[in-house]
Amino acid sequence: MLGPKIAGRSTCLNMSQTLLADESGANAGSVQSEQQEGGGDAEAIAKKLANPVSALIKIPIQLNYDSNIGTDDKGGRWTTNLQPVVPFALNDDWNLISRTILPVVWQDDIAPGVGSQSGLGDTLQSFFFTRKKPTNSEWILGFGPVFLLPTGTNDLLTSDK
Repeated sequence: MLGPKIAGRSTCLNMSQTLLADESGANAGSVQSEQQEGGGDAEAIAKKLANPVSALIKIPIQLNYDSNIGTDDKGGRWTTNLQPVVPFALNDDWNLISRTILPVVWQDDIAPGVGSQSGLGDTLQSFFFTRKKPTNSEWILGFGPVFLLPTGTNDLLTSDK
């Protein structure tokens, strides 16, 4: 299988919409509506948004552009990563956090004669077990498995492993 060489400039643009939810993952609403209705403290919301294992459903969308890639450095690639993060309350002390990264890719000229490809790349699925309360030093620790799922729709978009 031909694997692209990544070199040169890379530009990353990030956009995201974050949904608020309670500990069970129910009662979702947007950050904007929560602030407009006076139902949320902006500082508390900012803390939850900064905490990757908080009890918020988050759906970030990341857009990346890579230039000068491929065997002759003439290729380009656009990747849109859909990255939902969903917490599940297991009991009063523990959460299970599911994080998925699903890349949607368009690339061109990564090797002579192969043209352009578009479709899904491989999915990265993570599950983290976390305590609901931070440690005495305010750390929230998580542990769990990470799976690389060969969901690529084109041989040049997947590792097939």
